[in-house]
Amino acid sequence: MERWAYSELLDWKQRGGQKPYLLIGARQTGKTYLVEEFLAREYEQHLTFTLTERPDIVSLFAEAIPTQVKLDRLELMVGHTIDWERTAIFFDEAQVSEEVLTACKFFAESAVPYQVICAGSLLG
Repeated sequence: MERWAYSELLDWKQRGGQKPYLLIGARQTGKTYLVEEFLAREYEQHLTFTLTERPDIVSLFAEAIPTQVKLDRLELMVGHTIDWERTAIFFDEAQVSEEVLTACKFFAESAVPYQVICAGSLLG
């Protein structure tokens, strides 16, 4: 079943995905499924971080260091260099980290075309 939100994600990607896509809604409505399906179909390279399962990522973004340093450390955590211009990054359960959501401003204002999707529920 095609969803309206899938079309929205596709439009976002076709516009260059420069600004982070925030998908916020009620729990158990298929946000994660939708984004994972989109990433599998539309990107050769993508990384998913479920923040409720990755306290190390939450702690990294909570550190008082520049976002670029956080991204460098994220590469160390995944064990390889990330091609930021070709890789979509999905932060699931984003409501658990205000700092990840705050980093979206960096992603939006950067000259690097980061393709970041954050999904989370209305209740933390």
